[in-house]
Amino acid sequence: ICAGDDLQVLFTLQNDGIFDNKDIVVSFVAPEIAEKRPIGPFRLDEGEEITKHISLYIPEETPTGMYELRVYLYAQNGDFHRIKHRDFIVVQCGEYSCRRDIPVCDPYYEDC
Repeated sequence: ICAGDDLQVLFTLQNDGIFDNKDIVVSFVAPEIAEKRPIGPFRLDEGEEITKHISLYIPEETPTGMYELRVYLYAQNGDFHRIKHRDFIVVQCGEYSCRRDIPVCDPYYEDC
């Protein structure tokens, strides 16, 4: 992702009976760049599934590099929590990809 753009996240949450009658919050955190985006609380009955799309702003001054996205899923009453970690790469537009021959912000650019 180019610095100054939004990191787009699409996630699906399915309740297999773990969190009935609980207010669920999902929080997306990129700790190295001090960005956070919580959603919720919401209820998800057993057997239900939801898909959500969120955007997390990546500041323009973010240096090129690999960053961690932490996804926290928890019940507001403290009954449970889960944490998932995903990596993403930030580049300054105009720099080159790892192939060195494709500008990173080319609309047809694919991850290396």
